[in-house]
Amino acid sequence: MRHALAALALALAACDGPLLFAELSIPEIRVTLPGQTFPASDTTIPANWCSAIQVDPPCIALTLDYDLGGNVPVLTEQNVTYDLRLTDVAIALSATEVGKDLSGVRLATIRVLDDPLDPTAGVVVASYVRPPGPVAPTTIAITGNANLDLGPYLEAGRLPVRVEVVLDAGTPAFLADVQVGFSLEVKLDWGAYL
Repeated sequence: MRHALAALALALAACDGPLLFAELSIPEIRVTLPGQTFPASDTTIPANWCSAIQVDPPCIALTLDYDLGGNVPVLTEQNVTYDLRLTDVAIALSATEVGKDLSGVRLATIRVLDDPLDPTAGVVVASYVRPPGPVAPTTIAITGNANLDLGPYLEAGRLPVRVEVVLDAGTPAFLADVQVGFSLEVKLDWGAYL
């Protein structure tokens, strides 16, 4: 009997990971932040600029905060390991003034931030460059696909994202609807609760 118990103890010690666990796989989670307001190109508020000094052409930015933990509470639980992957991102810019357009938008980027206090750190996950020729869109779609592990970017279940827009002509204030897609695999260590 002692030999059997010793063998069982050795077998359990050799296991990699928890002995009692639950696994969950969610192939798609979609989170939308509707109606985020961007200021007009002539904004004089430094908090709206991409850098401390406004450049030419002007660049305006907005840092958004996705509360993934609020939508998927397991991300903020103890004794949980997870693989959270960004699958796609889309932003739709829409002019808010009738008769105005977004032809002054030269380029736009969406970046997942390493540090919400450092807007230059992180990974660009989607971008837009205005096509050549005369264009006068009232809406612009920016999309991107990625297989980015978001674990290192989450802080207490929140994901900081920064949108930067470079403008080379006067542009009115506009709205941005931001949608992000994720996949999630979770492993919960039930043994740690016992």
